[in-house]
Amino acid sequence: MNPSPAPRPRFLLTRRGFLGVSIGAVATVALASCAPAANWVQPDGAQVQGAERRRGGTGKVTTATLTAAPTVLDLDE
Repeated sequence: MNPSPAPRPRFLLTRRGFLGVSIGAVATVALASCAPAANWVQPDGAQVQGAERRRGGTGKVTTATLTAAPTVLDLDE
């Protein structure tokens, strides 16, 4: 009888594969560093404050309490 061969590992990383993954990771970091810095709008920034002033309103704050409850919704209309 022939002995059964040893099971192959599920994931075998060769030197060529390791180099490929390494080069891909370095290229990703290099390309990401070339991107312009993010220009996020902050919630308390001047842009938001200006939009709130232009929007107008009374400034009154309304508080509501919501309670979740099961329901049946028919979307076949």
